[in-house]
Amino acid sequence: MFSHSIFVNILLLVTLIECFLCQNFDFSENFSHNVTDPDEHRDVVQLIESRGFVAETHYVTTDDGYILTIHRIVNPYLKRTKRKPVMLQHGLLSSGVDWIINAPALGIEQSKAVFQNKTVSNNLGFALSLFGYDVWLTNSRGNTYGVNHTKFNPKKEDKLIRDFFYEEGGAFLPPNSVVNKLAEMVCKDFLFRDICSNLLFLIAGYDHLQLNETRLPVYIAHAPAGTSAWNLVHFMQGIVSKKFQKFDYGGIKNRLKYGTKTPPSYNLTKIDTRYIAIFHSQNDWLADPDDVQFLRDQVKGHFLLDYKVQFPKWNHIDYIWGKEAAKYVYIMILRVLEKFKFNP
Repeated sequence: MFSHSIFVNILLLVTLIECFLCQNFDFSENFSHNVTDPDEHRDVVQLIESRGFVAETHYVTTDDGYILTIHRIVNPYLKRTKRKPVMLQHGLLSSGVDWIINAPALGIEQSKAVFQNKTVSNNLGFALSLFGYDVWLTNSRGNTYGVNHTKFNPKKEDKLIRDFFYEEGGAFLPPNSVVNKLAEMVCKDFLFRDICSNLLFLIAGYDHLQLNETRLPVYIAHAPAGTSAWNLVHFMQGIVSKKFQKFDYGGIKNRLKYGTKTPPSYNLTKIDTRYIAIFHSQNDWLADPDDVQFLRDQVKGHFLLDYKVQFPKWNHIDYIWGKEAAKYVYIMILRVLEKFKFNP
């Protein structure tokens, strides 16, 4: 498991920690730049509405008091019809916005052409809505849309808050205004775009052909979206141990929490693979072919779909930011969902 370079992941973790340490410095007071794309400063609701859809905002409170924001994309032409719900869950350091920022179009104004010509949007959230699904964009605690709490204010850096986060989920790492502001300015400049794109490729895999560099300022404005520090540590533990296992607190606390010196592994054989489709690629540095095979070996049974993206350089971020994401991935997702669309 996680056979890719440990160095790349350590580099990512160190970078994030550095970003966290300087989060209080506000670049907005020291620099200004011309905004060329309004998507840079739109939140999820504004992005949805800018494409002609209707946005709904809902709140879910977790058992430990976090208030998570969930957004619903409503197709105004299908509001009164019964639609199959689809939940889009983001990955580490991301948020629900990732599913709707890949391209400025298509929006609802193209819906007629979409249905007639079967054109699929490069924004998966909008593509699913246009094809008749009830789309929900969820957020994990600790990101841009999951920082509120019923008892505490995560934005205050007092000892009580820090201790609470360490005990319940670990050192909140919020989205970083320094990195986002600086990256927006630098990545706008044609001369620096290669630097910005290569930083992404260092983490996810090299693929210049699928990255729309003109959208880089938009991507960077919304990512990273924040997470828990322990979330990152847990990922690193998986890389070192080569196991799918629970959080390792150390021998003493593991005994108190799990009853064993080492954390127990997740029993992946209990996963029902009949309704799971997996998408993977040759050039994904964060889920490389060895990792994918390790997953196959751990689960019991065959997946509904085991699909290797038919583009040799397809990397980890191409699934959400690829210029041809619709062509190589989203069409296949729609085909899979079509099998269940009209089932009760």
